[in-house]
This record gives sequence, C-alpha cells and structure tokens, in this order.
Amino acid sequence: MNNLIMLVSIAILSQVHGNVRSSISCISKHCYFAFESTTDFQMALEMCEKTQGHLMTVRSSESNDAILDLLTDVKGEFWIGLQFNGKDCTNTSLELRRYEWITGDTQTDFTNWRNSEIFCTPKCVSVSRDLKWTEKPCHDMADGFLCEHPFGCEPLVPTEAGESLEYTTPFGVLFPPGTLATANPSGIKHICAPGQGWLRAPWSCEVGGGGCQHKCVKNGGPRCVCPPGQALQSNGVTCASTSNDPCLTMGCEHTCIPPNGSCKCQDGYELREDGKSCRDKDECRGAVICQSSKCINTMGSYECHCLDGFKKENGNCVDIDECFMSPCEHWCKNTRGSYTCSCSEGFRQRIDDHTQCEIYCDENECPARCDINDPTECRCPEGYIMDMPSQDKRVCVDIDECSGNYCSHGCTNTFGSYICSCPVGFTLIDRYNCKDYSEEGSGFTTPSDTVTPTSNYTTDITSAMTPGGLLGIMVCIVLMILIIVFLVHQISKRRSSWKVACIHKNQGEDLQDLQQVTTEKYTKKSIFVNRDLKQDT
Repeated sequence: MNNLIMLVSIAILSQVHGNVRSSISCISKHCYFAFESTTDFQMALEMCEKTQGHLMTVRSSESNDAILDLLTDVKGEFWIGLQFNGKDCTNTSLELRRYEWITGDTQTDFTNWRNSEIFCTPKCVSVSRDLKWTEKPCHDMADGFLCEHPFGCEPLVPTEAGESLEYTTPFGVLFPPGTLATANPSGIKHICAPGQGWLRAPWSCEVGGGGCQHKCVKNGGPRCVCPPGQALQSNGVTCASTSNDPCLTMGCEHTCIPPNGSCKCQDGYELREDGKSCRDKDECRGAVICQSSKCINTMGSYECHCLDGFKKENGNCVDIDECFMSPCEHWCKNTRGSYTCSCSEGFRQRIDDHTQCEIYCDENECPARCDINDPTECRCPEGYIMDMPSQDKRVCVDIDECSGNYCSHGCTNTFGSYICSCPVGFTLIDRYNCKDYSEEGSGFTTPSDTVTPTSNYTTDITSAMTPGGLLGIMVCIVLMILIIVFLVHQISKRRSSWKVACIHKNQGEDLQDLQQVTTEKYTKKSIFVNRDLKQDT
C-alpha cells in the first residue's frame, strides 16, 4: 500500500506544488512525465524515486519520440537517467561512453549525443527540445527532469449486468497509475496501482481518503466509517441513514462503535478521560520506532526523517555518497553520513574552505609549482617569494617577516608566517603590539599569538610622534640601506631582480614586501599578509 501512496503522489504533484508543472506521454507499456522544476541531478533522482519511478531511460527511438511529445512547448534542459559509471576510462568505444542508465545497466538501441567530444569526469546527461544528449556536471541546475513509470492498468470488466464504469484520471490519459474507476450504480471504487492492477476501496487512507464517502480510518484497515446516524453500505465506501442508533447521542469526536455506542479514536490518537474526545498520541516517546533516523511526531501519526548525509531508499535511510557530486577540489572520501576532502602532495586544505586546496611548503625552500604547458607560469605558497637560481629552475624561498619589525617586541619567523610574543608583564594586543599591565597589577604572563596582519596595516597619522616612533623611522632607514646592499649581492649572485619598498608601520607607515621581478604578471601586494600555520589534513 505504501507503493500506492508514493505512486499517486505523482498525480497530485502539480496540484500540491504550484511551482511544479508536469506533462505526460504514454507509449507502449510505459508512461513518461516531464516535470518543470529547477534542480540538480541528485534532487531529480530522488523526486522520481519518491513517486516509485526513475529518471527516464532513452533506449529506443520510440522513447525518444516520447520526449518530443513531452517537450513540444517547453524550453530548457531536462535530466534523464544517464550518469557516469566511475569505471575505467580507457574503453571509449562503447555507445554510452562510460555512462550507464540509472537502472544499473548499459543496454541501449539508441544514442543521440550532442557532440563527439568524450569526457572522463563524473558528469550526468540532460536533453532539450532538440532531443540532443548533453554532458554536464551533476551539480549544475537543469530546468526540469523526465521520469519513467509503468503504463498502468487494463480496462476493468463489469461484474454485474447493467453495471457501468466511470474513469477519472489526474493526467487526462487512459488508465495510467492513479486512475480512479467507479462502478455504477453500486458505487464501488477502484484505483490503478503499479504492479498490483486495480485495487478496490478502501485503499490507503492517505490517498483520496481511501475512496470512502465519509471518513477512512486505519484501525484494522484501512476501512471506511460513517457519521452518527448512518451505517456503512455493502459496497464498503458509502453511508446510509439508520434509526434507533445510540451513537446519535454519544457525541464521539472520532468514531462511535455500535451497538453500545462506545467511542473510539483513529490510529495515532487516544481517548481522553471524558471517554468522547481524542488527543494526539506521541509515537516518538519511549519506544524506538525509527531505525537510523529521527522520529518526528505529527498530528495522528509520526514521520521518520533521515539524518543529514542520508536519504530514504525503499523505506530505509541509506548513506549518501557526496563524492559523486565532486565537492572536493582534489580528493574526496565518502564516510557514513558525510565525506572528507584531502589534497595532493604539496598542497593543504584551506582553513576557510575545507573543500579547496592551496600550495603548501614546510621547509625554508621548496620547488615552485609551474604549469605543465607553460613552465614560466609558476606559483609559490603564501609567505614565500620566487627565486631563479638558474635559468631553468624556479624555487620558492620563505620570507623572513621578522626583518620588517612588525612585532613591537619578540618575533619568531615560521614557514610562511611569523609569531609575535611579549616579555613577562606584557600582553599581546591587536596581534602586533605589547602592552605593559604591571602598573595595573593584572598579573599577565608572556603571551604569544599567530600574527595575522593585513597588507595595509596603518595607525592614525595625525597622532603625535613619540620617541619610539622616531626610533622606528631610524631603524627603517638603516634597514633600507642593509637591504640595498643585500640586493646588490643577490643580483650579482643569482641574476635576479628585486625591488624594495619600506614604509614605517608603527606610526602610519607600512613596510612593504620584497617581490621578485620576473616576466610573470603579479598583483602588487605586501608580503605581510595573513598566512595560516601548517594544518594537518
């Protein structure tokens, strides 16, 4: 019966969700539905599965004709059930190009690829009104998706002489899943269910009230019940008036049970102390009824919701393979309910985004990362500068930020960064300067912190010049002279060009970085940029 509930949800999808439009085309033994709803491949896959179908397989020119009917007045790209199988890419002669149908096989008599280019990356396939198959990343958004379902039911055969059958289908076509059939004059009702044929009412109470005239209840059922003063007829769905019924005066909120007229509540409710009214029963309290999922109480029932990282499949919560959508820049490993990203050798995960990788070096000097196709296009990690010890060699050399006097007291250079520290009796403020708290008796000990300066760290240039500030300017001038001497030596030794700029940091002037002059195009910036300490991946 659960299959029936899920199937009929296709029929009411466009009615319940006003922003989802659908169309249908039935050919041979299958019905195909086009849903206009912006979604990625995974979401489209789940929506089709919730309706007991699957994304459309286009195995023949006949099913391709069905797409033409579905998309006649529709624009955009629609997902079909074809995805990268993640297997060996060396065999590219197959008609489906390393792809397989969502049903897990590769059988087909028909292909309609948009171009001849063959990819070897996780992708999915969509079609448009021109019927061409287009490969695109599975996490991209399409304008809709195509679902495939079994055709439905054969016409019902009247069981009595003079009986006529009236069919009502939510799709406007003959006998697809969800079609209702009412026999006249008996009033007996049937519904078309996939793989089960016609089911006689009452069916599941969640679908059209089970076909009952008054109310459908789950007690021992589903079964139909009638209001006080009426009795259920032989067809099991309609009600008729009765006399001398004790239920007429009982005032039961839900159901009255003759002949004594006792009150009874529907499933999911319990009788209150007054013996007439009903209240919701919290099924989630006490007994564990949802396995590997979270129980959510609802009025008269409950729902089992899968935890994050899981999806419902055949009534069970199964792990989602997030790596299928390629969320990581380098490497992805699926875990139960989640996934982990890792980086190739010489890289580490970014602290602000674990899915992305950045160049990393844990030594004073590392080889530069150069483009395979253009060896002159090279990059260095943050906190390093490129050097050319020879014409065909490029290395990244750690920058000694401590030579820039960014820290007011102690400074320790690290690979790609540096650390400021203070003597006993001082505490580190704003990550660069130390403040004396001894007069206040605060008892601070020697703190230290990873320095995270910006490229334009300034102070108020209108403040008065202090002796410490004047001393800083003198130190900067001396430092400039030493750097110039050092650069002359380096130019003669390494045949490299360097440029120097020094602006005082402590009282409104910044000490700019050393940058190598190469044929590459770099954005002008300070070397004193925040760089993270080494991170375990």
